[in-house]
Amino acid sequence: MLRDGQITDAALVWREGLTKWQPINSVLPRLASIRQKEYLKFLGEPVQRGLTFEEAQQRLDALVADNPAKKLALDRWDVLAEKRDEVASYFKRAEMKCPVSDFEIVSTLESIQATDPERFASIPSYEIARFFKAHRDHRSWEDDEPTEAQKAVLRSKRIPYEGITKGQASELINTIYNAATEGQVRRLSFYGINSEGLTKKEACLIIDDYIASHPDAENDYQRWKMNGCPPL
Repeated sequence: MLRDGQITDAALVWREGLTKWQPINSVLPRLASIRQKEYLKFLGEPVQRGLTFEEAQQRLDALVADNPAKKLALDRWDVLAEKRDEVASYFKRAEMKCPVSDFEIVSTLESIQATDPERFASIPSYEIARFFKAHRDHRSWEDDEPTEAQKAVLRSKRIPYEGITKGQASELINTIYNAATEGQVRRLSFYGINSEGLTKKEACLIIDDYIASHPDAENDYQRWKMNGCPPL
């Protein structure tokens, strides 16, 4: 349960021989973290079952001690792993499937990092998500003719569908039902955030995160609206 994250290391436990309930981390050895195991594997080191947090950290410290090249490589991997986890969390919170496979996420992030290494660590997750969506693998069915159901939806919205593909029809329908609302687009524009291609769920997520990190954002936005939304 602890390994699966169902309980924290602060949970109280008791076993025979203990005089009182105690935090589980004082009874059981703290196991190596997932990130520590990734670091060791990245450096070509075996990871034994039952490796403790302290053992893993000692091995990592020893591996990079007096070895600037390994330290630099590990620091670079740390940034990639952190960004990978941020983007995975973004898609999960937005209730979207990541368009890049698990095997390609790191290599895709490396290509982004290579184009802008100084800014990479601070690139917002939504920008990377937009890149992922724009560079996903083309699926063969996307070139097929639109289905009758797709045509019916587009027809009901008075959108011409002659000459478009099944994939294009899918994107149009997704925009109709899931694209960010006018109010969300206006708010994101005020925040200086490009709303192109965002779903309602993504826009809501980005707005919530922006307000959480900018305490005055909501008051500033409301004042701007009260003033008639003057050009930014």
